[in-house]
Order: sequence, then C-alpha cells, then structure tokens
Amino acid sequence: MMYQACGRSDDTRMSSISDLCKPIDLHTVGPAAAKLFVMVLKGGNGKTDKNGRPSYMGFIRHKDWELCAASALAEWLFFRFTLLRRPFPDPVEEWEKFVKWPLFPGRKEDTAITYDTQNAYSKDLFIGCLVFISRVCHAMRAAIAQHLDIMGLPSRPL
Repeated sequence: MMYQACGRSDDTRMSSISDLCKPIDLHTVGPAAAKLFVMVLKGGNGKTDKNGRPSYMGFIRHKDWELCAASALAEWLFFRFTLLRRPFPDPVEEWEKFVKWPLFPGRKEDTAITYDTQNAYSKDLFIGCLVFISRVCHAMRAAIAQHLDIMGLPSRPL
C-alpha cells in the first residue's frame, strides 16, 4: 500500500479505519472509467507539505488483483473482522473510539502497530526477497519516487 500510494510509513502505520473514504469516480482519457480509492490522512503524526497542508494518500485499483493494494486491503479487513472476529466499534454508538480505531493494530486492537514492529516486519519481508536495505520503512516511498522519475513523470514534492 505504501508503494502504490507513495505513502509515508508513519502515515500508513498511524492510519485509522475512519480514514478510508468512499471510492470516487475518476474521469479518464479513453473508453473506461476508473475508481479511485482514497485514504485521507489527518496529519496527526504524519508530515505536512511545505505549505503546512496535511498529507493525502490515494491509490487506483490495479488490473492484476495480486498486485492491487485495494484488493490486499480488502482481504486484510475481511480476514481481521470476519475470519478472526476482531471487534469493530460502532460509529453510531462509539464515535470517538471509531475515529481512532487503527487500520493496522498493534498488540491491542485499539492501538496502532509500533514503528519497531513495522520495521521488523518490513526487514523480514525484504530479507525473504533477498533485498538488503538499511532504511526499510522508507524503502517503498523511495522506490516509487525512483520509478516515477524513470518513467519521466513530472517532479513534484512527494
């Protein structure tokens, strides 16, 4: 998800369930319309741009479901709340709890995964793929920035 959305590790790690928004129709050039799945990040521990505006992260469904961040997120939510039967706060009855409910929980359902845990999971993933890198939590953002540059897309702050 960090790669496809060019997201910061802190923003991704600190995201809450309430940060997920309804998909919007995106008019495209060509015969097909696309759905843009937007995740709004409310700042919090995340950074802002040079003008002080909060970060926003979004991604479009990939044509290959195995590479699709939206599909992976849907599978994670299905696994977490349906198969594992983890609690889900009722937005009507428990609004404050719902707004803060982490998308990626730590040891407790109501707290976000820690940086150290995210770092350890990422490191294990890279080692399993025989990739050795020192800044594992920043690797996805750096990789997408390099890939955009290689494709010749305009340089703008990420």
